[in-house]
Amino acid sequence: MTRPPTELLLQHIQLLAGRTATADLSDAELLRNFLGAADEAAFTALVQRHGSMVWQVCHSALAQREDAEDVFQATFLVLARKAGSVRKQDSLACWLHGVALNLARKVRGRNLNRRTAVGEALDGIADRPMEDLTWRELRQVLHEELGRLPEKNRLPILLCHLEGRTQDEAARALGWSLGRLRGRLLRGRELLRGRLVRRGLAPSVPFLAAGLFSSEAGATAPEPLVVALSKGIFALARHEALPTTGPLALAERFIRDSA
Repeated sequence: MTRPPTELLLQHIQLLAGRTATADLSDAELLRNFLGAADEAAFTALVQRHGSMVWQVCHSALAQREDAEDVFQATFLVLARKAGSVRKQDSLACWLHGVALNLARKVRGRNLNRRTAVGEALDGIADRPMEDLTWRELRQVLHEELGRLPEKNRLPILLCHLEGRTQDEAARALGWSLGRLRGRLLRGRELLRGRLVRRGLAPSVPFLAAGLFSSEAGATAPEPLVVALSKGIFALARHEALPTTGPLALAERFIRDSA
């Protein structure tokens, strides 16, 4: 049933008001609000702030869109359950990047096992042209190597290049001077380039870096995923019986395995 225009307008106004109220809060403040008062607006703000970065990891690492959507949601569901264990709360972007990478590896491993068991029937080769598969594999390597950088050099890359913040915005968010931000960003790029060269990707480094350091199609998480997260968070909070598949089950298994 279609919702009346008045209801849609009110929801839009509430969304804008929520974004305005949380825009100036740090990640640490938003986490404290979520932990202390189960503030849904605070958690939604974190999803909106870091969603594009997490989605790029999922989109790059997984060929099937359904898998990418599951890992995106599972990453934030893990945050909802483990928010109190995030030690460096102002480095939340690094924490989320790592969780998304780990979840994506688990899903790729699961899919590989299924293909091995079933054979070519689940191979999925015909879904995309070879050029796209090669590019996806390169971006997957890039995110893996990015995840191995020191946190102080990874953070400015995540904020400036994957979340689209200006250097001034990133410096304020991290509590760094602009000069420190720029120095660590430059050093992070150099370290990342060196890692890619050691992986034998020297000819691809400029092209690969350009793909990471610019807006790509599909870099923004689909809005329905953000909406679905709220339902999943409430289910986790109530400890309801969880499904055996999908993002909720994926998040629960990850939490159990990392305990």
